[in-house]
Amino acid sequence: MKKTNVAFLDRDGVINSSRLNNGYVGSLKHFRWVPGAIKAIKFLNEKNYKVVVVTNQSGVARGFFTIKDVKKIHIYIQKKLKINNTKIDAFYFCPFHKDGIIKRYKKDSSLRKPKIGMYRLAQKRWNIDRKNSFIIGDQKTDIEFAKKAKINGYLFNQKNLHQFIRMNVIKDWKKYTAKSKWGFIYYSLKKSTADPIAKYGRDNRWKHLSEKLTSKLVLPIEPS
Repeated sequence: MKKTNVAFLDRDGVINSSRLNNGYVGSLKHFRWVPGAIKAIKFLNEKNYKVVVVTNQSGVARGFFTIKDVKKIHIYIQKKLKINNTKIDAFYFCPFHKDGIIKRYKKDSSLRKPKIGMYRLAQKRWNIDRKNSFIIGDQKTDIEFAKKAKINGYLFNQKNLHQFIRMNVIKDWKKYTAKSKWGFIYYSLKKSTADPIAKYGRDNRWKHLSEKLTSKLVLPIEPS
């Protein structure tokens, strides 16, 4: 059976902002796209990755919102992606929490990250290539999930998801010449900083970019 590359993405804090409503995003009024998220998903599709959302949604167990509310957000995400000619291949979420107040969802579940129940669900659908698959999340539990599933894990702590993936996960700029690679880095960083040529002079611009790049790159956590 052919192996499949899978890009697992956490939802809140990776695809959409987790800064609203104390991180409990259960309605569209609290939904804000992370910059570069749609472009990142499209890029992953183009690189032949299955894109799979794995998200803890304890707000259901806590009574903040319902399963139906979670699904509404996922339908909205998919509709927006379709407009941009891309998609998410599967959504998996865990509504359970041991401290929940909704009896039906008050329990310790194998689906809740860092446990890998959601990975197991994806594994039933695809023959996952662990070596080339990864998860991007904004919590330590996502990295623990990666270690348990024996895939690569990346902690997303930047502003733009597409740039993060291009510079840290699928470093496709390596195929370019050194000059082109620096050109890509220059273009990416110029958006978030003053023009290094104007500020530092042509002779010192690469030193500045190198220092800036070092502060932005995130090393992957290899599975043990």
